[in-house]
Amino acid sequence: MPAGGHRPPAARPRSVPVVEHLTRSGDLLFRWRSYLPLALLPLLAVGLLARQYPFHPPALDRAWKIGCALIAAAGVALRIYTVGTAAPGTSGRNTREQKAVELNTTGAYSVVRHPLYLANYQRFGATFRAWAARVPAIIPAFGGFRPAALPFRWRVAVVREYYAVSTVTTLLFGLDLVEDYIATGHPWPDPISTTLFVLGGAFFVTIRTLKKWTRFFASHPR
Repeated sequence: MPAGGHRPPAARPRSVPVVEHLTRSGDLLFRWRSYLPLALLPLLAVGLLARQYPFHPPALDRAWKIGCALIAAAGVALRIYTVGTAAPGTSGRNTREQKAVELNTTGAYSVVRHPLYLANYQRFGATFRAWAARVPAIIPAFGGFRPAALPFRWRVAVVREYYAVSTVTTLLFGLDLVEDYIATGHPWPDPISTTLFVLGGAFFVTIRTLKKWTRFFASHPR
């Protein structure tokens, strides 16, 4: 204890700048983004274990399945459009760190901010702040849509998203079989989900073959 019996004032904890908080949060979301949909598994389990179809009349049940398929298709279409118009080297699948050298602010990114872009606050500075000032983070603002700065590159979109297409069609087919088995005790294939599953499988095999055994996609950067 120093002379006079007075203790020195305790050091105040260092305040963490907002920028550092944003960077850490964005990096965490970026690394674990592939696992975020797993948070919906409890809701899926509750729906499947209800042991009954959402709608009893076959026509309404089929309409429900078509609606679900259309929502899934809309999500895949948005992914394809976003990837096909993004700047080269961005919107990638790497999970360790963000490697983008350019901030996407047009196309789909002009309507709503990507939550994984939090970590880019520090990297792009004033450009990020200007973009964040006019683009909402959660609710899309379609009135502020700006056409993509680059033309749509369909080969890039296809080669990067054919896994997503086949995954969605496979999940729809699998969930339909599980639902039928739980409700009736028999996994009856539904014509809609079966057709989508077959088309998705054929699409996957075709793109996979072209990618592996030809140079059809070789000249298009991903």
